[in-house]
Amino acid sequence: MTTTTASSRRTLSPVQIGLLVVVGLLAVSVEVLILRAYFNSINTAAFFREASYVTTDLANVQREALLLQVETNQVLHDPDRGFKNLELRRSLLANQLRLRAAQATGNPPVTEALQQIDITLEKYDALLALFQTNPASRQPDLNVQFEEVLSSLERQVKTLYQIQHFQQQEPLGRG
Repeated sequence: MTTTTASSRRTLSPVQIGLLVVVGLLAVSVEVLILRAYFNSINTAAFFREASYVTTDLANVQREALLLQVETNQVLHDPDRGFKNLELRRSLLANQLRLRAAQATGNPPVTEALQQIDITLEKYDALLALFQTNPASRQPDLNVQFEEVLSSLERQVKTLYQIQHFQQQEPLGRG
């Protein structure tokens, strides 16, 4: 039977111990970086999911505003078409704006832009009521007023889109 003494066991040199510590720290660092990247990817995915919803909502607002303008111009040039499609477009735009307003809670620039759009739509509604009730109001000056209100609406919707786009770019550092 052989006995082993403490002197016959191989011990690690200081360089080997140092390398072992460095390799261990490197392994821990890599694991930390992998976990960090994983959590960043989750946050990024959530951000882009939310951004896609916002962009879709804004595209819907922009589409409905454009369709309202097209339908208004058609009714102005041919009042016998009736107002059913025009009222439908106005309602759909109002629904899209309500949806956007609900999601914009706590976002003052977007809320202010939406309020400006609401004011413009109140002017539009007043002109439309005048156009529907007073046949004598079907004059070229009313067409000009409609054009001014609809142009203002278009500018305001584009401004809303730009505000939202800028806010989406800020977290990415691309403002």
